[in-house]
Amino acid sequence: GGGGGGGDRDGRTFEFDAVFPPGSTQEEVYGRSCGDMVGRSIYRGFNATILAYGQTGSGKTYTMGTDGDGDGIIARAVRDLFLHKSR
Repeated sequence: GGGGGGGDRDGRTFEFDAVFPPGSTQEEVYGRSCGDMVGRSIYRGFNATILAYGQTGSGKTYTMGTDGDGDGIIARAVRDLFLHKSR
């Protein structure tokens, strides 16, 4: 289900699926945002895009896992691709 939304002073509305508090783990973010996309969508012929958007310093690089520290979304998605393919 959809998350929520908000508006700005110009009356525009924005929708989002989830908001993760500062203490969220990489596993929680991956599982809730795109973890089931690999097995459910990609191997059924659907394209998928994972986009990290936010202000500077909000954790985009860390979350995607491109800072070399821990398994972010990219490493987990690649791992799941190969695990699913081998089944």
